[in-house]
Amino acid sequence: MIDRSYSPADTGPARLLPSYTAPSPVGEEPRGPSSFGELLANLVQQVDARQQEADRMVEALALGEPVELHHVMLALNEAQNAFNLTLQVRNKILDVYQELMRTSY
Repeated sequence: MIDRSYSPADTGPARLLPSYTAPSPVGEEPRGPSSFGELLANLVQQVDARQQEADRMVEALALGEPVELHHVMLALNEAQNAFNLTLQVRNKILDVYQELMRTSY
């Protein structure tokens, strides 16, 4: 049985990064995150969703459900890569904050 629920085209680090959205015309609601905090919150939510999906797939594999092993491994690697990307973004933000605190006015 071939599991077609997994599509590599729908995954990868590119899904974690927000796409550029043009400014909204006057009178329309903005389509993207309105603040940097919201952008980071969305990123963390997406990383969490990937980790939860990987956990579900591992559990399904352990219970003997029809899950392809390579799909489980891909989901685990994608969750790990997403977490590492988030960790690097956090580290860069902290570096910038520390540099700003060191600068004197």
